[in-house]
Amino acid sequence: MPTHLKISLINQLNEKLEKEINNYKIAIKIAANHESFDVAKINIQNISITKIIEIKDESKSAVDFKNEITLLTNAQIIENNLDPNEKDALKFITETLQDTTINTNNTIYTNNKIYKFINYLREQQIKKMVVNTLKALEEIENTKANIKILHDYKKQKAELSKQLEEEINNYKISIKIAADHDSFDIAKINIQNIPITNITKIKDEAKRAIDVQNTITAYLSDNNERYAYALIYLTKILPEENDYTYDKFNIFILNIGLDKTKDMLTHLAKEFSKITTTENTVMSYIKDTSQKSKLNDDLQKAHKDLQKSMRTAFGNGKLPLDTIKQNFKNISFHKFEEIKAQADLILKNQFP
Repeated sequence: MPTHLKISLINQLNEKLEKEINNYKIAIKIAANHESFDVAKINIQNISITKIIEIKDESKSAVDFKNEITLLTNAQIIENNLDPNEKDALKFITETLQDTTINTNNTIYTNNKIYKFINYLREQQIKKMVVNTLKALEEIENTKANIKILHDYKKQKAELSKQLEEEINNYKISIKIAADHDSFDIAKINIQNIPITNITKIKDEAKRAIDVQNTITAYLSDNNERYAYALIYLTKILPEENDYTYDKFNIFILNIGLDKTKDMLTHLAKEFSKITTTENTVMSYIKDTSQKSKLNDDLQKAHKDLQKSMRTAFGNGKLPLDTIKQNFKNISFHKFEEIKAQADLILKNQFP
């Protein structure tokens, strides 16, 4: 608070107090102005001192306000001595401690308690406290950036987003539990020791997903659309109805590398071009809606059967690469061939 405002507030309170003291003296003289000492005594003891109490409370509030302003000013000075990333980490912690929607069983820090916390720790202890939070925020931002550029068709994108939000919330809960202590020293140590292992795991998983998308799919799609389509198909269907996760598949692809991935996908890539041709024939050229609908239903069933066969062929991802390749070669695409033959017959009758 500026000095001139402090002086003004003090002067106002002093004037009010002097006025009420004088009014109290006048009230005593009036109360005692009676022939009966008993009546005078009762009158004096019944004189109200409400306004004097109000001034006392007001002065205490003014002192508390002055102290809070001092704490705030000092806290701002301390924060300004931190580098920008440290300030962001401290802000994340303090906003979490004041959040009334997170883990309400723990202490909600007021503004005043936050200022006291910062004033007590000061710069060097705050720098130590926020080291892990700095790392967590960095990994959260990296993860969000990677998730954002994952292709929208990938269910892993939604799963990673959900997992990340859950872990951010868990981290905030941990901060509130860690700081729920009378000792600021213990609160500080508890906060700086919160593990961020799960956030790091999600960051690594998102990075692997991007590596597969950028390093593998990008190369495969360069004059190798068939390989890209086969890889994308695998990426989408393997984790479904299976204990095999997206991340396990990404790790597998990254481990075997580009050349072995192409080799593994050779048979599938060849067959997928036929599937694409069949789908285009059914959806683009057949005019009869009833026939088109039936063939489309057959296509969906054929895809489900194919997906089941591919999941079985891939196993749990721990099979030898040569075994997986052979399993893929043994997958039958005859249902798609049958649908293509039906479509060709319909087209022949459609354009005699």
